[in-house]
Amino acid sequence: MTYIPAISIIVPVQPQDGHYQKLLGSIEAGSFQDYEIILVYDGWKPERSEKDEHYKLIEVINPEQKGPAFCRNLGAKSANGQYVCFCDSDTQHHLETLETAYHHLQKDALDGLIGCYDREPSCKTIVSQFRNLLHAYHHEKNHGQLGVFWGAFGIIKHEAFRAVGGFNASRYARPSIEDIELGYRLLNNGYTIKLQADVKIKHHKCWTLRNMLKTDLWSRAVPWTQLLNEEKNWNNAGLNTSPKEKLSAFLALAQALLLVMSPFFPTFFILFAIALVLQIVIQRSLYFYLAQFGKSRNLVSYYFLHQLYFKIAVFGFILGHLKTICLESKASQ
Repeated sequence: MTYIPAISIIVPVQPQDGHYQKLLGSIEAGSFQDYEIILVYDGWKPERSEKDEHYKLIEVINPEQKGPAFCRNLGAKSANGQYVCFCDSDTQHHLETLETAYHHLQKDALDGLIGCYDREPSCKTIVSQFRNLLHAYHHEKNHGQLGVFWGAFGIIKHEAFRAVGGFNASRYARPSIEDIELGYRLLNNGYTIKLQADVKIKHHKCWTLRNMLKTDLWSRAVPWTQLLNEEKNWNNAGLNTSPKEKLSAFLALAQALLLVMSPFFPTFFILFAIALVLQIVIQRSLYFYLAQFGKSRNLVSYYFLHQLYFKIAVFGFILGHLKTICLESKASQ
């Protein structure tokens, strides 16, 4: 008789991925054992099979590198579980991660849920601490939100995933907002996906400033703006698109402009100081969070990274709108 697990865990693996065996080990060591793991090797083949060590593991070789959205869809075709769970290969589960997730799915009769990074990211560089803790903060503050999906740790009923057509691999050939777009489609089709901040995973990614700027602009802000324009969903986007975050982004941009103009108009420096204090007050809970779970001596660096983050978001917002206008103009011709 074919083994039918409760959860099929699908993990796309790139040739350069160096952490996925930590993920496998953490899943095997966990308290929940009713699962199978599907590794999808994206455009490469490992020198040795993982099957010798991981008896619940299915390996899928994707000869041509096509990105995580395609690989997740491919892995789902081999899945036998009632639920499919998508995990990034640079994450690691806590002992109770899957058990807690499955408990919520059953107790609340959910179609799916997403988890949250923990407060102890493994990479200790300033940029990595800021990025990973910022992500954890927003997920914790939005605990219980509906209508979101997350590729780093997201579980959904297999039949629901199939019903909406899976990830849009043709639109998102590289890592981008394919998980967010899937979340909107699930919501529009009446499925209940909930953010459960008590479902924790550890992130091993080491961010650099260059990688942060590139990712935030071209893989997040620009395509997310285009998607929100298409969905006409600006009021319900949630997470880091809330009114508080939009106001903070405006204040970050205003600070830059006022500071540049202050040598010519001294009054502008007073306005700059007001905008700075106002933004710190608005974001005080985040800065307390970063000081508590990051290194308090790096708080000034976190602040400037946050300002840069907002400015990139505004720039991406503008570029995203311009791209939307151009595409609409071409379509109407």
